Amino acid sequence: MNIYHVKRGDTLPSIVAQLLDADNNPIDLTGTIVILIARSGTRTIQKPCVITNALTGHVAVHLDISETTHSGHYHAEFEITHLFGDEKLTVPNDGYFSIIITEDL
Repeated sequence: MNIYHVKRGDTLPSIVAQLLDADNNPIDLTGTIVILIARSGTRTIQKPCVITNALTGHVAVHLDISETTHSGHYHAEFEITHLFGDEKLTVPNDGYFSIIITEDL
């Protein structure tokens, strides 16, 4: 989950990740909502994730063309919120991963 590359205007490949805790264990996503948040300068992408396997912490995000219109280096993270209660966890919790949207020809 270090660097994700996509060309400007493309919608594939989807971002696929396994969310791990600080001890490198899978996070159980049962009863949660996961949102991808990415920022480059003043541009922000906030996109709900599809939880593909709650017990193993696997998620997927499909970006739309409007979200890949602007090239640049985006710092990104996943925000996990429990449906019942006010618990929230950010992954990774020690920095960011990168989304790089490269200029097309």
